[in-house]
Amino acid sequence: MIQIARKFFKDKNLIVVAAGIVILANAGGAWSPIGDVTTIMIWLAGKFSALDVIREGFLPAATLAVVSGFMLRKNIVNEVAKKVAVEKITLTAGEKLVITLSLLSFILPVLMNSIGLQPYFGLLFGLGIVWSLIEYLKVRSQTYTHLEANIEHLLQKTNISSLKFFAGILLSVSALSALGFLEMLSKVLFGEMQEIARVIWGNIIMGVFSAIVDNVPLTALAIDIIRINDVPIWTLLALTVGTGGSLLVIGSVSGVVAMGMVKELTFDKYLKYATLPALFGYIAAIAVWFIQYQFIK
Repeated sequence: MIQIARKFFKDKNLIVVAAGIVILANAGGAWSPIGDVTTIMIWLAGKFSALDVIREGFLPAATLAVVSGFMLRKNIVNEVAKKVAVEKITLTAGEKLVITLSLLSFILPVLMNSIGLQPYFGLLFGLGIVWSLIEYLKVRSQTYTHLEANIEHLLQKTNISSLKFFAGILLSVSALSALGFLEMLSKVLFGEMQEIARVIWGNIIMGVFSAIVDNVPLTALAIDIIRINDVPIWTLLALTVGTGGSLLVIGSVSGVVAMGMVKELTFDKYLKYATLPALFGYIAAIAVWFIQYQFIK
């Protein structure tokens, strides 16, 4: 999305739009079972079904996107549009088929989970289908094709450091549990009896805290210490830890990636333009969730 934004915005407008992309990317991932690492973790832990998080998480996430987007829009300044020469690309039937299958493959993790298999089987199966089709078209196509990607080469570029990071985080959570730290944290955030109101506030606080601490370990902590099996409460957790990181540019993977792509998007610039819209959107999303929760009860 940032690559696309570069073609339409520059200078201050690009910074504002990039910040908006970070906020909306996090909001979009929060309500989908495969949209964000933290939502995936809660889904695989059996705290809600794919349909549950879509049904109960979409409206709060959409509210966050609308509120934050509206506030960010005020920072956009009018500028004279420059005509950019864009090469016209005509896709072949095979290329259109590859794109369609790639998009449809994201449904496979949910289907695999529904028949008792791990979701990653669906992603690997989809990758295999698309990979096979690309290789076939590259050999059989009689016309020029844009399918130049070598998937085997791309797989060799897998970011092993990120995988080690997540593995280390989860091992650290297990160590904290063995030391009794999780039990102590549970009492501080959620109380000994874990009343519903206390858990709701605990989830909201964890969401804000995720702007400073990575949301993956926080989610792993919550899965271990929250004893309530109430689907809306877990949906709230997915929303808060998934979108709370938008409060600071360093609070989410999308924010860190955006900083790398848009050098002008510094910590200070994000704080200036995006933190307040992200905060108001966060509050609005929780308000919508709470209204939904009252009706569900």
